[in-house]
Amino acid sequence: MNKIFFINICSFLFLTNSVVSQTTEQLKDNAIEKFEQADYPSAVKLLEEALKNDTTDKEIYYYLGHFSHYKAYDSRSAEFDRTYYDKIYYYLDKALELDSNYGDARYFYAAQCGADAIYYIQERDTTTALSYYLKAYDKKCFAPWLIEYGMNVLNSCEDNAILFCNGDAELNTLSYLQLIKNVRQDVTVIPRAFLDRVWYVLMLKNGLGNFVKKTNINLSEKQILDLHLFKWEENKIEIPISSDLKKTYNLNENFNIEVLPDVQLIDNENRTYLSAGFSVFIKYYRGKH
Repeated sequence: MNKIFFINICSFLFLTNSVVSQTTEQLKDNAIEKFEQADYPSAVKLLEEALKNDTTDKEIYYYLGHFSHYKAYDSRSAEFDRTYYDKIYYYLDKALELDSNYGDARYFYAAQCGADAIYYIQERDTTTALSYYLKAYDKKCFAPWLIEYGMNVLNSCEDNAILFCNGDAELNTLSYLQLIKNVRQDVTVIPRAFLDRVWYVLMLKNGLGNFVKKTNINLSEKQILDLHLFKWEENKIEIPISSDLKKTYNLNENFNIEVLPDVQLIDNENRTYLSAGFSVFIKYYRGKH
């Protein structure tokens, strides 16, 4: 009788653990599916349920940090919420605590630090902005190869060059090198995606010390505040190349690029447009050269 009772208890525990494990995995799978559909709030909610089943699963913490970051910055504009952003750090910290090399947790940690730094730059609180680049460095988010890459990119620029960049990893690394390590501060680094943000274009026009250098943009403040979609067909623009670079790379002409419309309205006319950010890029070049 005792043996039967013991066997039944073991079977019950095994089945219970299997159900919990299966439920947790199912919640994670469903969360990933929601994330791929860009339904970030639902993805985060499913992972929060999964965490109730298992508080030692590094994957849950990683995805919570990852998906919560997207929910904050890639779904819609939202009010600044320090408590929510600190929760993103908490989730990623837990994932790294459980596995110091887990996935690309450090990438998203740096991305969150960069997003916080940009917020404080917008608020003109440069001291706090600097603290977030240091926070990312202290967390070892900038791998040696990434630092080397950033150094090479900056050192390849001519004096007082303007460097357009894309992506969190590139921008955050270059910002760390320039603002913390004082590397090539003569180079103006402009994140291409930020040219859609009116506050940033205004800051480019007026400057903010070493954080956002004042540049020659052929737009008045009134024009910047009125940025909108521009009707656009395929067009070519010329980017001048200095005589030194032409000589170095044996080039005879300036660089010509075809600029295609990047916005299309689906209606009876199927009109095509150029986004505000791309129009700033073109107007910048036309004004500067």
